[in-house]
Amino acid sequence: MNHEPQETVTGDSVKGRRLRVAKGRRPWFFKNPESDQLVAMVVALASELATLRDRVDAHERLMEKEKEFSKKAVDAFEPSEAVAQERDEWHADYLNRIFRILQSEIDDVAKQAGEKEYRDVVKSVTR
Repeated sequence: MNHEPQETVTGDSVKGRRLRVAKGRRPWFFKNPESDQLVAMVVALASELATLRDRVDAHERLMEKEKEFSKKAVDAFEPSEAVAQERDEWHADYLNRIFRILQSEIDDVAKQAGEKEYRDVVKSVTR
């Protein structure tokens, strides 16, 4: 498999709509591009699921309030400040669960870097 970043092709369409695609080379954050690709897929799926959850939440709230509703009503639904805060908290918790493994690795690397810096300072002071 080619590990070189590739330019993104633009101009694809789904059901007559033009897809918005970033141009240029994709940045790599992990040692192998497959990991980056997997993370990109997980993030895309997580985004879709979060959007779906917000729409289900709108359906539920409209059902409680109006008993009948339409797609137009769901699309036009504007959450109150309290509902928006509740959603924000859910989104933050959701992202924390998704990225927990990555955050754990970052914390381990930071801890190791911190211990190395500490040892380096001790060495320089005790010389």
